[in-house]
Amino acid sequence: VQEQGDRNVTLSQNQAQMMLNWDVTSESGPSGPSVVGLVSLPGMEKLLTDAPVALETEKQAVLHETHKRFLQNVSSILLSDVISAFMGSSATPNLNRPVTFVFKHPVTAESRQKIHCVYWEHDQNGCGLWTTKGCQMVSTRDTNTTCQCTHLSSFAVLMASYSVQ
Repeated sequence: VQEQGDRNVTLSQNQAQMMLNWDVTSESGPSGPSVVGLVSLPGMEKLLTDAPVALETEKQAVLHETHKRFLQNVSSILLSDVISAFMGSSATPNLNRPVTFVFKHPVTAESRQKIHCVYWEHDQNGCGLWTTKGCQMVSTRDTNTTCQCTHLSSFAVLMASYSVQ
């Protein structure tokens, strides 16, 4: 809940952080009290092992161009806890400013692995998939990945591994 003072806020939960400026909340909905929240869902990798992934066309093109000579098989694993971020206003599909997320994860990506910041997109059938739309990776090093997203939803970090022919 918004308090007087610093306009920047950081929420931490388990292995994730969310950083935003309170101005995002006032730009996204009616004036009045503002509430933001972060919920961590550890252990979801067991349920989402074979969940489909949809990369944006541009990211997919870069990926295939970079690895086309030896790309045989691509598999993705959930590298971080799944987190859900929410805001008290109802208008969170498109924020005027990005929200920053920092994920801690147990391993560092190697040469044939690519880190992706993703969110869970529900479909009309009650199912869904991981997608990169509206989220970008800012940096990744060692066991931390920083993402920026222009909407609120459920987020995670995936690592795509490539088999060599």
